[in-house]
Amino acid sequence: TLVMKIAFIIESIAFDSRVIICLDENSIKTVIQKLNAMLGIED
Repeated sequence: TLVMKIAFIIESIAFDSRVIICLDENSIKTVIQKLNAMLGIED
């Protein structure tokens, strides 16, 4: 449902924010990969 999709997106953004806060090289790569996946971009 739309509500579930919105909740999932909010959850993903909150997760990304936590990852960004504890910056290290691997978490930056993870965030970039997640953003690319959300935008449909392949590495």
